[in-house]
Amino acid sequence: YLIDNREMNVTIESLSLEWSSASKPLLTQISVFGSNDLTHWELLIDKQTVADLQHQGFQLKQQSLEMPSKRMNYYRIHWPPGKQGITLLKVMMQLQSEKIALPGQKEIVTAEIDAESDGNYYFNLDGHFPISGIRLQMPQRNTVVNLQLYSREDEGSPWQLRYKGLFYDLEREGHRLSSGPIYLPQINHPQWRLEVPQSNGGLGSGMPQLEMEWHAHRLTFVTRGEKPFTLAFGRQKTMEDVSRIDPLLQRINIEDQEPYIKTASTGRRFDLGGKARLHPVPPPLPWKKWILWLILVGGVIVLGLMTRSLYKQINRDNEQL
Repeated sequence: YLIDNREMNVTIESLSLEWSSASKPLLTQISVFGSNDLTHWELLIDKQTVADLQHQGFQLKQQSLEMPSKRMNYYRIHWPPGKQGITLLKVMMQLQSEKIALPGQKEIVTAEIDAESDGNYYFNLDGHFPISGIRLQMPQRNTVVNLQLYSREDEGSPWQLRYKGLFYDLEREGHRLSSGPIYLPQINHPQWRLEVPQSNGGLGSGMPQLEMEWHAHRLTFVTRGEKPFTLAFGRQKTMEDVSRIDPLLQRINIEDQEPYIKTASTGRRFDLGGKARLHPVPPPLPWKKWILWLILVGGVIVLGLMTRSLYKQINRDNEQL
């Protein structure tokens, strides 16, 4: 199959293949080549597995191909001679965003099982990361489960359902079949829970792992003064600024030859206030109140002394009479 990309002239992020329902199990490998002149071809995907199978009552369909970031005029979908081919009905292309994303960061978190609730696995992150993708790593191969994934902010918050569906990790005839990642709209919750039904054996022995992926936020700031600059963050009392300078900066970049928006790298990290700033500031000493009380107490003492002196004087006068 040949895909003509000359009119669109865009970078393809992934291909999704659609074929007619297979009357028998489909399990094959295909390759994708790219070319700009139909003469010189470059291998882009080498023998990636596509499948349409039934396993333990579940339908497993693997039809997406992740493409490298190379813009080509033509793409050719190919499978080795003598192998089972596919009669394609449609090829859908997911286009790469013009805004180049920052490299994704990943962290693998091992589960903790709840001894009182069979089939619940808990995962705790070390912070609030904008999670946008999650991939489940099974403890045992040849596992297919229907599961539910939840997240929450803290111990006092209710669990929120994030995904419900099929996960699998199989090896069939030398082919590796595994479910793809879950894509989420940037969730900053540090606590996650995996609920796995135990009717078909669950995940088996061992602990599952979640590969959490997030993309760092972009921060644009205007420099003032001479470098080096200090970039401070973490102040709780800072109010959100609703003004946006993106249109202005884009206009400046278009009208001027030299770009104003440049990439900055950070240096050594140091604490300006540290954790001490998280504690409330002790209230100031009530000097005025203390002075007032001293005046009042002093007045009472003076009044007492005067009363005592007057009492003694009255007693002396009575004795003389």
